[in-house]
Amino acid sequence: ALIRSMENTEALWLPVNDLPPLAFDHNIIICEAVSYLRTIAGINPGCMYELLPRKFTISQLRSLYEVVFGKKIDAGNFYKKMAQRPYVVPVGEKQVKVSHRAAMLYKFDRTIYNKMLP
Repeated sequence: ALIRSMENTEALWLPVNDLPPLAFDHNIIICEAVSYLRTIAGINPGCMYELLPRKFTISQLRSLYEVVFGKKIDAGNFYKKMAQRPYVVPVGEKQVKVSHRAAMLYKFDRTIYNKMLP
C-alpha cells in the first residue's frame, strides 16, 4: 500500500500485511480492498495483469501473486505454469539497466485470454 504520513509529505510503499495504524478507517478499507482483489483474482486471473507494467518479467508476476494471495510461491513451478499460458506472451526483449542477469520480458494478450473464457 502507498502510505503518506501526516508529518512527512513523502509517500512510501509498505507491505499490505505490515501497515502501521492509519487514520480513520483506512486500515479497514485497505483490508477490504485486498480481500476483494483476492476474490476477483480467483475468479478472473486476467485482472492481475492490470497491476503490472505493459512488459513484465515472470518474477514480477510471481511477486504480485505472492502479495495478493499472501503466500510464497515456488519460482520454478510458477515459471513452468506461466510459460504454458498462451496469453502470457514473450516479447522477445530482456530487462535493461539491471544489476543482475536480465530476465525475459512478457506481455499479457487480452485477446487470447478472452477467447479462452467460457
